[in-house]
Amino acid sequence: MDIQTFLAHAVKLELDAEETYLKLVELTMTLDNRDAVEFFREMAGFSRMHRNTAMQRAGFDDSTDIHGIIDTWPDSINETPDINEFKPPHDLEGALALALASENRAVVFYDGVAQTTTDPQIRRIASEFAAEERGHVLALERFLGLQCY
Repeated sequence: MDIQTFLAHAVKLELDAEETYLKLVELTMTLDNRDAVEFFREMAGFSRMHRNTAMQRAGFDDSTDIHGIIDTWPDSINETPDINEFKPPHDLEGALALALASENRAVVFYDGVAQTTTDPQIRRIASEFAAEERGHVLALERFLGLQCY
């Protein structure tokens, strides 16, 4: 795997995560919980920021065929949760659990890349991305803890 392929996959993961968070915003709006709506919007913003960082590092722009690059590395893990797992009644705890599972998958993905790559640049970036995702896990756990009391 080369750096372009790794970063293309990171772009896709973050795009999927952003889309999921925006779906969670829509779903939690029905709960009339402004804190949750804003929290998920903030998490979507982090995903967008991470995607932009990966695109800049790779030298990608909006015309780059990310999927064509990703297809060269098919055995990968996906950060995106199955939104179909979020069944009515739409509850905040279920939305948070879905988001937490997503972020944990991202940590596993980036840690796995960091531990298995022989490329020092990929190792460094994957470790950095894993640390960012761990921060998201902590934020979700804190928010979940606050909402359970």
